Amino acid sequence: MPQQPSRRTFLKCLCIRATLPSFRWSAPAPTILKTVSVSATFGAGLMMPDEDRYVSIAELKRLGSFPDQFQLEGSFEERWARIGNSVPPLLMRAIALHIKNEILDRVHTCAARKAAA
Repeated sequence: MPQQPSRRTFLKCLCIRATLPSFRWSAPAPTILKTVSVSATFGAGLMMPDEDRYVSIAELKRLGSFPDQFQLEGSFEERWARIGNSVPPLLMRAIALHIKNEILDRVHTCAARKAAA
């Protein structure tokens, strides 16, 4: 039978859980910040919704819409910062397609009309 954690450990876990953001499986994930501190009680981080642990780098990559095969170098904090500083690839794709469809295609259409006239 598992042992019950000490009162101090239990209270520390409650304090960490109460001060760090987590997300719900049924809602969009919160903004991924550049900074993370896995050792500080009041550090920035992101907790799993149903577990008392931080999101792993692999899970963070998925939340940020990076492909699983995307490689990141450096320490845990450096890899977290790279994801936190980035524009998610799927968001950038949507922005690029919008610019193409709403601006570039219209410019080409206008130029073609002027050339034909």
